[in-house]
Amino acid sequence: CFVDNLRSLHGGFEKPEYEAINTDLIRHMEHLLETGAWEAPPDYDGEVTAMGILFRSMVQTEFRERKSESESRETLDLAMIRAMRMLAARYMTQHRNECVFMEGITVEELCCAQGFSSLQTYLDYAVLEMGTEAEGVLLSAIPPILGAHCRVAFLDRTSCSEVSYCDYWVGSKRPDPDDDTPLVHVQLRPGHYDLIYHTQPSNTSPQPTLYRQQTFGEFDGIEYRLGNDPNDPEEVRKRWLADCRREEREACKAKMDKVAKD
Repeated sequence: CFVDNLRSLHGGFEKPEYEAINTDLIRHMEHLLETGAWEAPPDYDGEVTAMGILFRSMVQTEFRERKSESESRETLDLAMIRAMRMLAARYMTQHRNECVFMEGITVEELCCAQGFSSLQTYLDYAVLEMGTEAEGVLLSAIPPILGAHCRVAFLDRTSCSEVSYCDYWVGSKRPDPDDDTPLVHVQLRPGHYDLIYHTQPSNTSPQPTLYRQQTFGEFDGIEYRLGNDPNDPEEVRKRWLADCRREEREACKAKMDKVAKD
């Protein structure tokens, strides 16, 4: 479903480099469907995990063949985001007068209820514009274009003991218990989304390969590091948090001094 949707975007990009990187994205997706792997392991270095291969091909352009300087600035992760935004906009336009997200309310009515004058205004401002926060009606358009349900876990660092979830279904109704549509789990931390992967527990020591390192604040995002890298991101994070706390204390003291003088 999603690969077919990606193919349908051919010829619809405003820049040649966007077209080229979307073709590269389709090639990777087709390889994933055929082999179960994002791409073949590189032959120029040592052991690399599947996640490491995915990371390097998605965001590090020096690991991919580049046909031009303009294309070198394009990465597969941005291509994926751009394609999903375009597909979501097209889906919402095609179903603007239908109640595909919520019973009794059309897609255009939902967009207008969020303060926009029309569906097209919402698409131009909140969907097609790269860099804008993915929220609101847009999230309801993702499952249909993916062909998979989505469950978002909100991790907002509050003191609550339970995690809040928000489900987005392919249709407007909750699926039946025997529904076999895939369910994608995503966690939302302040500032960005992360995919959640199921892994098998292991008692072995980690090899010097690429793996996920949780980060916060300024370092939010998907970062990986070598297992034997001396510049441990956790230590960097601690130093950054310490600097933030010091700046907050200094700002608070300055404000109190000003109040005292006044």
